[in-house]
Amino acid sequence: RRYRKKIYIISALVVICIIVAAVVGGVVGTRKSSDSQSAGGDTNGPSDTSSDTTTSGNTNKPEVNPTLIRPNSRLSVAGWRAGSGADQRFNIRLFYQGGDNVVRYSAFSSQFNWSQPTVAGIEAIPGGALAACANIHYDPVVVNLFYLDKSNRLKAQNFGQAESDSQAGTEDTTVPSFPPLPSARLSCYMPFVIAQESTNNHLRQFNWGANWNADRNSSSAIDGVACRRPRLRRLIVVMLPINSQYYAAGGFVYRTTSGSLGNYALDGMGDTKGTAWDATSDLYAKDISPRAPIAAFTVARDTSGTDVNTYILYQDNLKGGGAIQVVWQDDVIGGWKGPQTYPALGGADKDMDIACVTRQAWDYKGIWLKTVSPINRCYFQSQGAVEEVVLDGKGWQDLGFVPI
Repeated sequence: RRYRKKIYIISALVVICIIVAAVVGGVVGTRKSSDSQSAGGDTNGPSDTSSDTTTSGNTNKPEVNPTLIRPNSRLSVAGWRAGSGADQRFNIRLFYQGGDNVVRYSAFSSQFNWSQPTVAGIEAIPGGALAACANIHYDPVVVNLFYLDKSNRLKAQNFGQAESDSQAGTEDTTVPSFPPLPSARLSCYMPFVIAQESTNNHLRQFNWGANWNADRNSSSAIDGVACRRPRLRRLIVVMLPINSQYYAAGGFVYRTTSGSLGNYALDGMGDTKGTAWDATSDLYAKDISPRAPIAAFTVARDTSGTDVNTYILYQDNLKGGGAIQVVWQDDVIGGWKGPQTYPALGGADKDMDIACVTRQAWDYKGIWLKTVSPINRCYFQSQGAVEEVVLDGKGWQDLGFVPI
């Protein structure tokens, strides 16, 4: 009897040990997964040194409807703040193309999360470029979407920010008319839009005044910038702000004729506003694949000045195995840093697109970039679905898949 009692006690202890080990293992595994995503520096320079991102990222298999979003769809996103003070919220519009070539968008509100996909009411050239930006001249904000229609004509559609305000949008008839390259990339940051001509490969800029034809440099050629004709679908160019406060302080990042990253300032304010954006040299001496997607955004460097920190994302199809790399500038002396990869950016599909939100800045309305903002989000396709990541005060975080 004493022997049998001893057996019972030992068996009970073994069961307890197994349960404790399972719980501890689960906690450690969860903590490890969380740490792998949140490790890294602050918004003034990520420091995560992990490089194996092609197998990282969100491992949950998403359900993908190819009618709603085609494989390797072009992506474009616009975001803006709403409200003020403690009531300040933010909204995002993510545009993409379905297998039926119809453009759709998903709307995000910090109050209500993601909406179901909404038909944008336009049919674009298959695999064509999309360029969305928030027009903060209007109150409430209007989202401008630029695209190439089935006849390769540059078109624009305007969307109100409320779901009840013309879900399909209304056509903007003030867009300048010139022949864009069908495979080129479009890019927009108010008040600038960049497109590539089909005749000579040059970039062309047109500005928004009261409409898209009214400003001083409307449809003017950009001196000194001729980009290599892309071998596949798109020119690699992205517009972004280069000053944390001023509306006319913009620039773009592009792939140079030598195949490296370059940057160009369209700053109408000159050097008098304190911008620290180095536009005189290539960002990075390594070649970038002609097929590589690129995206970028900026944040304020500090709360007192007007300098910005710039983050550029691209897919390394040459030697990086398709990993998304980040190059950034966060001080005057150190110059451009990187490239570097992060677990949250892992698992990207080959030849997918990348799109990032960057906030508008306009001193006239008191709208400035922030040093840290939940709106600094980027999007790319992984397993056919759209992955959402954010650069917050702790590093790059994986927010999961957008419900499409």
